[in-house]
Amino acid sequence: MADSVLIGINFYHKVLKSKDSTGNVWTETKKYVRESNGQLWVLDSTISINEVLIMDINLHKGDEFSYIDGLGRTMKLLVIKADTIIDLNGQQRKVLYLSCAENEAFRYRWIEGIGPDVGVFSSTFKHCVVDGNENSLTCFYTDDVQMWQSEDFTKCWINPSVIDTTDMDRSTIWFSSSLTGNLLPDRDCELKIDITKVVRDTLIGNRLCRIIGVTSGGQYYPESEIIEYSKDGKMYFYEDDEWKLLYDFTAQVGDTVTFHISKKYPYYFIFSIPAFFDPTVIENNPYRLKVVKIDTVYAVGGQPLKRYFTQKVDLQYPIKMNEIIENVGSIDKLFGFNTNFLIPECLNNFPTLRCYSDDEISTKFAEGECDKLTSTKDLSTETIKIYPNPGQDRVSLTLNGGFNLPANLEIKDIFGKVLQSKTGHFVSFDINTSRLTSGLYFITIRDGQGKLSCIKKLIIQK
Repeated sequence: MADSVLIGINFYHKVLKSKDSTGNVWTETKKYVRESNGQLWVLDSTISINEVLIMDINLHKGDEFSYIDGLGRTMKLLVIKADTIIDLNGQQRKVLYLSCAENEAFRYRWIEGIGPDVGVFSSTFKHCVVDGNENSLTCFYTDDVQMWQSEDFTKCWINPSVIDTTDMDRSTIWFSSSLTGNLLPDRDCELKIDITKVVRDTLIGNRLCRIIGVTSGGQYYPESEIIEYSKDGKMYFYEDDEWKLLYDFTAQVGDTVTFHISKKYPYYFIFSIPAFFDPTVIENNPYRLKVVKIDTVYAVGGQPLKRYFTQKVDLQYPIKMNEIIENVGSIDKLFGFNTNFLIPECLNNFPTLRCYSDDEISTKFAEGECDKLTSTKDLSTETIKIYPNPGQDRVSLTLNGGFNLPANLEIKDIFGKVLQSKTGHFVSFDINTSRLTSGLYFITIRDGQGKLSCIKKLIIQK
């Protein structure tokens, strides 16, 4: 900051900039800043003649703040936490934590007497939009005395060449499928594709990370975005101003891994509909898994990948990871699945990882194409009939035509366990259900080419 200058009726400090680490070479920016009663105002004369309020330290948790930049763009911010810090001079300063309404994954701080931790002229707008990038304030000085140091940096001048970069490639993508539908006996569940992939880069401190987002049923959900970072065989996500472990691919048999699930986990599970959120997912964080066995699977190109078989240490928590593939994650989607969800649309709504790929490996865990499914409506309810439904000890199934024989039939419980199976050139036959207890089951039928053609509900009432 340079000497004060009068602009209109207010005095401002000139803002100078330098790319010289010695601090001896400065240039004009035509930008100005002033502070009054805990409010920080900036004026960027290269954009507008009007000043912009960028910080109000007088706000409280739950308050909203509308940021209007020099171009007239409005961003709504929410104060999610209020706290205090002690600066390097022993002075207590109020701190407000905020999030963007349009991009909740991005969070930052206002520090009393210092400003936003993204910098005074780092537009909040570019942080809150989908294509935004992130800046960080490293240090703050008053009269050549250092008053504050960012926790993410060890020094004030950062050489960009030493930025820690993620091992996650820009091309990383997960394809998974889930079931949706209706529990009524005359309605069928349908399969749909969920795509989780890298959408852009971001910088957290000195760490270059990837932001991943979910597209479900052809619709992209910006609210699903989570900041991910992978390094040295471990995968983390950034939440609540800290890095949290998701996977440890360096674990050995007998190791217990303490991991976390993102608060945005429901977006990965049930089609980005937060109404179905189970609070126990968050309340029980973190979770623990024990590695009970490790073997090897092979990617499409023959690359060996470790496969971890896990079991829950704390049996009360609902998260289930099952098998975990090195660099890929759980075969039940990136964040596994929650067995405590009661989905009113379709109980057998368990996610399944179909494919994974990055710049080095490609793997498949399901038949068919990664991003396409054979429609479960190809065969209408008139083509395949189950009678009676609900049934008791025996039900009949009939294929009325238009089906590519031979067919493969499986009866599964709501947890996906195969209870009965049959393959052949049948058109009509009886199914012995005497050993099935009362409840909901699913009959899956594949045609002679192995394509999933139909999923029918079967209700047993005894």
